[in-house]
Amino acid sequence: MMLSIYICDDIEKQAILIKDEINNYLIFQDWDIKPAAYATSPHDLFEMIAGDENTGLYFLDIDLKADIDGFEVAKRLRKKDPRCFIIFLTSHEELAPLAFKCRIEAMDYIVKNDSHIAMRVRHCLDEAYHRYRLFSKEDENHLCIRKEYKDIYIEKKNIISITSSTIPHQIVICTRDEELTLYGELKV
Repeated sequence: MMLSIYICDDIEKQAILIKDEINNYLIFQDWDIKPAAYATSPHDLFEMIAGDENTGLYFLDIDLKADIDGFEVAKRLRKKDPRCFIIFLTSHEELAPLAFKCRIEAMDYIVKNDSHIAMRVRHCLDEAYHRYRLFSKEDENHLCIRKEYKDIYIEKKNIISITSSTIPHQIVICTRDEELTLYGELKV
């Protein structure tokens, strides 16, 4: 289990700029976060996240030039993932009050022409990861493992086995999706 980041903006150039800003910042963080991906339509976004069971961090444009706007996308995301983090990233400063009226619980509302946009995006990443770690620690359905100075959260229902490795002082955790080898020991 990790935090997945998605961007939805109908202007591909802007989506790529935000994606690159996020991924460049994540390079210097020791976090258990899936690199950012983007979609240029809400329907592409829903298709991208269909099989993702991770908690989502979403940067959404409001005016998506589609049959649904960013507010409706946020409502649907909130239904799918009640713990998700939503940041509106838009050119429409005047629509900010609607974010509150829709009761979406957005983390932030960033106007694209803000001269401090990169800093605001980084602050949202910091805050979302901090909150994600807090609620992941409290969750009894996850196993928290420290690997190379970062916490990894694995859903207990996805663990197939935990065994000693053939390499001394290492254990192997097999899940449905991956096999992790880390330093440690098994005790009875």
